[in-house]
Amino acid sequence: MKDIKNVSKLIIEAIDLNLIGSSNPLTFHYYENDNLWNDLLSFVNDEDMMRTMIFNNDKLGISPVHTYCATLNCNDKLRDFEKNSIGRFWKFVFETLGYNNTRRVYRVKSAITNGKLFTQ
Repeated sequence: MKDIKNVSKLIIEAIDLNLIGSSNPLTFHYYENDNLWNDLLSFVNDEDMMRTMIFNNDKLGISPVHTYCATLNCNDKLRDFEKNSIGRFWKFVFETLGYNNTRRVYRVKSAITNGKLFTQ
């Protein structure tokens, strides 16, 4: 794995280069600078949180979406658009980190029941 200090920088640069201006639903959150976007970016900028995300994905089989929701205590009031955006964000992050394959996982007690594990 890359040096965790460089991971956040790499992801932010990738967002600036590839995500913004695309037809991805995340662009709405970016331009609105809403709470969801700020929460997602705070996770990327937090070295310990990124370590946890990667460890949970790689070693424990807990998808980044489920780690995110468990950490923030997401509730069932998330709209489908927000759930989709969260999933797309973490997919983008892990693809940026070099994870090319996915496997679908299901978690009963989560605001988002379906998530993806990423493998290199």
